[in-house]
Amino acid sequence: MLASPILREVYKVYLARWGEPTRSKVFDGGTPALPRTDVLVWDAETPDGVTVLGTLGMADRPMDGVAHRAELQFAVRGVLSPRDYDRVTAFLASVSLYPLTNHCHLDWWHTMPYAGDIPMFPGFRAVLLHPKFAPDGIDEIPTSEGLVKIFYVVPLNAEEVRTRPLSALFGRWSTNNVDLFSARGRAPTN
Repeated sequence: MLASPILREVYKVYLARWGEPTRSKVFDGGTPALPRTDVLVWDAETPDGVTVLGTLGMADRPMDGVAHRAELQFAVRGVLSPRDYDRVTAFLASVSLYPLTNHCHLDWWHTMPYAGDIPMFPGFRAVLLHPKFAPDGIDEIPTSEGLVKIFYVVPLNAEEVRTRPLSALFGRWSTNNVDLFSARGRAPTN
């Protein structure tokens, strides 16, 4: 299957940022709203490293009520086992369907309080859609068909999803040196 021009443009930015994916998984024929989603994976090289996953497919379809389109990124601490790989890629593909099957839109700082069970994050069922974490990160990709925003999917536990304002949550994470890429363990020290 040939990718659309917008997906080719997004993929080109992914390649420039992260290089060739280590592996990928295709989710075909899930729904007419989004017939295909690829979940690309850049595996961690060490157990303390971060595995990055990204969708490629959402941007093919406009979301209701906004001009931008979207793709998702998700990161987990460590190397994924085959079982975790299957579960995490399926979770991310499922989240990618949400705005298209529910006729809504996503944007930075939105929370999804009922995102389902989040693999590798036991007891976490909500997510926050975060812009880039690092100054040199990517959270917007201008394309010939308009802007594609990248939403970094951050799992939230029950206490975190109720925290308002969100700035209090960020302060708590910073003060406690929270590792957002694991089930709220402390960030590794090198």
